[in-house]
Amino acid sequence: MEISSSRLTVIIPAYNGMPFLKDAVESILSQTYKNFHLLIINDASTDNTAEYLNSLDDPRIEIIH
Repeated sequence: MEISSSRLTVIIPAYNGMPFLKDAVESILSQTYKNFHLLIINDASTDNTAEYLNSLDDPRIEIIH
């Protein structure tokens, strides 16, 4: 998804965000408004944040490690 095609960008900064990150991402993805871009920035987490983020498969999500 191109950022410009979305009317809204949601940004989640993450550093060792597990287990709360999963709930946050699922909450955003389940919103009734669907035209958004979810940008998640992993700030060198040392827990399993990177593994979780790499498992996400939604075209609205962009991950920066």
